[in-house]
Amino acid sequence: MDLTPSSCQSPAVVLAVDDDAVTRTIISAFLSRHGIGVATAGDGAQMWQALERTTPKIILLDVEMPGEDGFALAQRLRARYGLAVTIIMLTARGKGGDKQTGIELGVDDYFTKPCDLQNLLSVVHRYLATGAAPPQEPSLPTTCVLCGSKLEHTMRSAAGSVLACSACGWSRFVDA
Repeated sequence: MDLTPSSCQSPAVVLAVDDDAVTRTIISAFLSRHGIGVATAGDGAQMWQALERTTPKIILLDVEMPGEDGFALAQRLRARYGLAVTIIMLTARGKGGDKQTGIELGVDDYFTKPCDLQNLLSVVHRYLATGAAPPQEPSLPTTCVLCGSKLEHTMRSAAGSVLACSACGWSRFVDA
């Protein structure tokens, strides 16, 4: 695990989380060459350790990793940071409903490995320029109007998100 910014001396604005050391090295070296600070982590536990030290603007997240998979990590990241952090899935899992699962969990983008690094760089630059989606409005309810349980934001998109209660099934669409 390398929790220090890459050799470009820029602050780490991207955290690349992948259990494959070669993939981490390629991503880190490529983005660093283009002036983007990168920190790396080999699994979810290392990712949480890195996040105790700094909050990157973008997290590149693999799906298939030992321990918690990328989908579970994406869900926990959204619960903890809301829309303040951009999550980009970068994974070999591109078939079936994997991309849809990622989108439903609130990831901002989804790349299948091997990916075009220039395209990844363009997307990273776009998110760095525009920032992550704006934080949620503080006036949004946090508890269910029916049963009082904690609400979760699900199915996020540029248009808005769905507030949902897993206890009683109540849900409501909220504009962005």
